[in-house]
Amino acid sequence: MPRHNNILIRLMTVTLLMAIVLWPSGSALAESTKFDKADLVQNEADIIGKGPGYVFVPEIKFKVTKETVILNLAGRPITLQELMVPCRARFTYTNPAAVGQRIFTEIRVLKYYPNASTRFIFSR
Repeated sequence: MPRHNNILIRLMTVTLLMAIVLWPSGSALAESTKFDKADLVQNEADIIGKGPGYVFVPEIKFKVTKETVILNLAGRPITLQELMVPCRARFTYTNPAAVGQRIFTEIRVLKYYPNASTRFIFSR
């Protein structure tokens, strides 16, 4: 009887590990997807706040993924934590009508405002 339980436990463990590894989560799927140019929108506006994994443009929340390219004033890549807000930026994002959500693919800082900070600043 103990041998039967041992085999059953091994099978359940392998099944669980395979499910965890192979099951695509919504965010992982969105982050790994390459978007068609037709699904992308370009714009320029003020970024007024940020939080873990997102930024705020007035009235709109945009998702920022590990695939998002963020460039500072000098054109050098930076992380979301290093992005100073508020700032003026030119950005590319996914069209929510085509993709289902707004995901920044690129943020290029054009100007920092005098009170800009790297702190997470949450907006309404």
